[in-house]
Amino acid sequence: MSNFLLIDKREKKLRWSANMVTTLATFELSGWMGFGISGRVDAFNDRQLIQSLSSLMRQNSQIALDLSQAEFLSLQVLTFLSSQNRLLKKSGGEIALIRPSHNVRRQIEIFLGPRIFRIFESREDLRQGSSFEPRAEFHSQLSDQLSEQTTL
Repeated sequence: MSNFLLIDKREKKLRWSANMVTTLATFELSGWMGFGISGRVDAFNDRQLIQSLSSLMRQNSQIALDLSQAEFLSLQVLTFLSSQNRLLKKSGGEIALIRPSHNVRRQIEIFLGPRIFRIFESREDLRQGSSFEPRAEFHSQLSDQLSEQTTL
């Protein structure tokens, strides 16, 4: 089955063909344009997500990604988000993350570093502007785990 994008205007959701489990739902919150990503975004569907986000991001400078239901993000998506965040910051905007799952948070930490995005624990925290700052001990634990894995 080929991949194609369906747009459900009633629910404001973008869905890929039946063999894909990833959805992209839009929401607005206190000047932020938000996108909820759920499921797994991998090499089979990351191009569609990147194209959809690119088109939607051109219209907004304050982007919030709700990743609480995301299981996995490909390195291509992480790299795209990081570069878009740098561009948006130059013009006074940014990409903020809302409650990334543990796996996605680890991916971001490992591949992009700890302070690329502001992280909010809920949409309400985003609305209030209270972001989560990664703790230094988490990063040292992660570094220790990585160096143990490399020495094995």
